[in-house]
Amino acid sequence: MNPDFIKILEILTNHNVKFFVTGGVSAVIQGAPITTFDLDIVHERSEKNLYNLFDALREIGAFYRTRTDIKIFPELSALGGAGHHLLMTKFGPLNVLGSIGNRREFKDFDSETEPIQLEAYSIKVHTLRSLIQVKEEIGAEKDKAVLPILRRTLEESKK
Repeated sequence: MNPDFIKILEILTNHNVKFFVTGGVSAVIQGAPITTFDLDIVHERSEKNLYNLFDALREIGAFYRTRTDIKIFPELSALGGAGHHLLMTKFGPLNVLGSIGNRREFKDFDSETEPIQLEAYSIKVHTLRSLIQVKEEIGAEKDKAVLPILRRTLEESKK
């Protein structure tokens, strides 16, 4: 199955979910020549937004990616935490992140996101500068490997 990230973003937007796109998809949208296999979002954790997110996840058939055939579905109460929810949907993999980097939440990134028009929708994406900073904070090997490409893309975008 080829992921349809635009469909996931469309449904999240139609449900009025407050979120921004981060990770590989954010970088690709901004011109980085990388390959990514899942969509990462950071969501606002207010009660109303959690209900909106929960409804959107139900619509896209989200369940946790596990090593078994048993489908475990997200619970509303779990979505309010700072952790990561690694989900599969009818449209492809979706990572719902309560926080990223040094436990920074949606509200901490207000000045570090920018709206981008994606088809008929305005979607907030993580700026490359901030994405680079978060990947440096995390320090995982897979994040370190992509840093030179992200830095080069950022430099090219300034020209």
